[in-house]
Amino acid sequence: MGGDVLKFLRTRLANHHEAEDLAQEVYLRLLRVKDNERIHNPRAYVLRVAANVLFEWRLLARNRLAHSADPLEHMLDDQDTLREAETEQEVRALEAALASLSPKCRAVILMHRRDRYTYEEIACRMEISVSMVKKYLVKGLSVCQQSVSREPATNHRSVPGVKP
Repeated sequence: MGGDVLKFLRTRLANHHEAEDLAQEVYLRLLRVKDNERIHNPRAYVLRVAANVLFEWRLLARNRLAHSADPLEHMLDDQDTLREAETEQEVRALEAALASLSPKCRAVILMHRRDRYTYEEIACRMEISVSMVKKYLVKGLSVCQQSVSREPATNHRSVPGVKP
């Protein structure tokens, strides 16, 4: 299964060293799993953990990337800066909300919103019923919506892709 994780990450990253680093993180997270008897499909679970690690790494990588060499050339007006700060607050709140969810609930949310899987595809991949997929989505989206609405920003927006 170790080869599957590395292959999965290498196909999604240009730098093979980064893929190896992320594979290490996947293994560390797997070591922290306490109730592994409840995992019905270990391969799917491991690849989902790898996908989550990759997603988190990409979120962090956006902040590490070099910006323009001439910062004065691309200065933002105050309104854009405020909107950017609000967006960053919302992203942090959503990341915290996702981290607070159970692994299954988080996986359902990410598969549906990020990966655009249908309810049926999620149910099949996670070996749960479509009804459970819907329940996880309702619970997870509710937690995400509440986390964004609790932010102190002046303009409260809804969760992207979630109808109010």
